[in-house]
Amino acid sequence: MVDWEQVAAETVAVLRLEAGRHPHDRRLADLVGVLTPRSTEFTAWWNDHRVPRRTHGTRSYRHPVVDHLHFSYESFQTPAIRTKPCASTTRSPARSQPKPCAC
Repeated sequence: MVDWEQVAAETVAVLRLEAGRHPHDRRLADLVGVLTPRSTEFTAWWNDHRVPRRTHGTRSYRHPVVDHLHFSYESFQTPAIRTKPCASTTRSPARSQPKPCAC
């Protein structure tokens, strides 16, 4: 993952949002309890009290065979399932060009 630190911080923010939505979720509380003493980054991001506001964005990855991959994502809620968001991810072909194989 190219922007690992940013994505990790955003993931912790999503985790914090879910903790607020489900304050009695024991498994979630246990997970936070395990991660907090083991990761100074997690602790800092958790204590930042951020919650996500974005429902769309991009992610970039470096792959050993195809080089850079860029994806766009969008999350949304469906009328049928209001408790769980859905997500759609698509590759951005203009920016994701495979590199020649050195086979």
